[in-house]
Amino acid sequence: MLAAVPVVHIIRGRSGHDAPDEAHGHVAGQVGRDHRTEGVDRCIHIHFSVEEPEEGNIEKGWPIPRQGELRLFSQSKLFKMFQILIGVGADELAPGMFIGVDFRMDHWGGDRWFRFDGERVSTLVAEFSVFLILLLALCTGFHPAESIIMKCHLAKEAASCFHQQAYATFPYFTKRYAVMTTEELKQDAARYLMQTYTRQPLSIIRGSGTKVYDLEGREYLDFVGGIAVNVLGHGHPDLVQAIQRQAAQLIHTSNLYYTEPQVKLAQALVDHSFADKVFFCNGGAEANEAAIKLARRYSHDKYGTGRFEIVTMKNSFHGRTIATLTATGQEKVQKGYEPLLQGFSYVTFNNIEELERAVTDKTAAIMLEPIQGEGGVYVADCKYLKQVRDLCSQKDVLLIFDEVQTGMGRTGTLFAYEQLGVQPDIMTLAKGLGGGVPIGACLATDSVAKAFSPGSHASTFGGNPLACAAGLAVCHALLEGHVLDHARRMGEYFAKGLSGCKKRHPVVREVRGLGLLQGVELDMEGKAVVSECLARGILINGAGERVLRFVPPLIITQLEIDRLLDVLDQIFSKQAA
Repeated sequence: MLAAVPVVHIIRGRSGHDAPDEAHGHVAGQVGRDHRTEGVDRCIHIHFSVEEPEEGNIEKGWPIPRQGELRLFSQSKLFKMFQILIGVGADELAPGMFIGVDFRMDHWGGDRWFRFDGERVSTLVAEFSVFLILLLALCTGFHPAESIIMKCHLAKEAASCFHQQAYATFPYFTKRYAVMTTEELKQDAARYLMQTYTRQPLSIIRGSGTKVYDLEGREYLDFVGGIAVNVLGHGHPDLVQAIQRQAAQLIHTSNLYYTEPQVKLAQALVDHSFADKVFFCNGGAEANEAAIKLARRYSHDKYGTGRFEIVTMKNSFHGRTIATLTATGQEKVQKGYEPLLQGFSYVTFNNIEELERAVTDKTAAIMLEPIQGEGGVYVADCKYLKQVRDLCSQKDVLLIFDEVQTGMGRTGTLFAYEQLGVQPDIMTLAKGLGGGVPIGACLATDSVAKAFSPGSHASTFGGNPLACAAGLAVCHALLEGHVLDHARRMGEYFAKGLSGCKKRHPVVREVRGLGLLQGVELDMEGKAVVSECLARGILINGAGERVLRFVPPLIITQLEIDRLLDVLDQIFSKQAA
């Protein structure tokens, strides 16, 4: 048997960026100059790594290479048999097919390329199918049974590619590699999952950059981004590498011990915000729970038991736990969970007079979102926020900003409060903080954070090394990789484009938002527009019955924004007709 199972990563990439140059004897451009240019630019990279097998496990041959890269292009029937597993649509592939194997082996050094075109490669791949099946099966999550071994015959060409003789030993799989259809997946989801979501008729299996792909190989431009989560898009190399490195080193340990990623991420957040201290958890609701508890604890320690109430905004959204559900100012979200937690009251957003009347000597904190995302993309007025800050300072009431959706570059700055001219006492983060890995954070000034002492609050998985490594990669990309600057420019361009859409189409009542958190309010229900966009290969979602919300990855491009605007123009024109 092999000493270890191959580690496989399948990545959709551009061969022109990392194919060998002329010095290595084969040039991707040789293919790119003919009718297969698009195929060369959009190829499949199968990266694999195999530890050397124990002595005697490979008969008559060199060890399997430690690292390699397999590149596939095809319109052939053979490729279509497993293109769903790889996840690339037929429209992305070249008419012909070739394989390039790029070795980067520490013990041999140098790069080697082998390319086979036309019919010859079909024969080669057919004879070498076990190796491909191994890679594909690993990619789809199947694991080899250690006690079962099979031998496969390799063609001489295939053996030469991998410096092997005629036979090699591979683990055999006890389950067949197969992918469910979308309809089968829907049926099993209905059978096994609690029905807490209204889902689109779409099964996403992979993502790359600003695009995702379904089981049938169709491509979609993603303006949902996991609902403001995938700030770096899908498969960002810095994020992927950070997760891989940390997973190999240490995924989790108890908060009874120190871990460097947690401390480093806390430092990064403190260095670039108003805050002095950070508490890590697993998501937005937990972060807001921590903020609520911290505010109550702070007021309890300073003023006693009578000061515990928190004023939040109507139309707000703060989470699904019983406390954050109560803090959410939407009856439709709270319905059926009564009696709710005591000590919360609600006022109209952007109305300082109503807020002033609601604050009493029992008020511990005011909690709000700088932009109400789930509530319909309503932006807080700068003058209003300054008045709220002054009110909190006068009454010694804590100001909590829920930046779960607006934080981590969404509005063009690392945090939305930076553009609004007001600093809170407590701020919550999640969503984009991990770029897709679950993590939340509650940030506070030192004087407020002191209310938490050992044992007063905790989270088993909060701040685990894997999540914090992801958070560090996101922070680095945003702050040092020019993503923030790009997001700011794209946000301005997007807002201008949507405003132009409003001028052209009476069905658009209002455009609201900041940066790459934009909302379009319609004179009609938004569901039909969401469905039309889906049918045209673009993912968007609604925030309320009549509001379309757009929260794409921060790496979205001008051309991709233009594509969405064109599709919206078509849909609204069709509606008017």
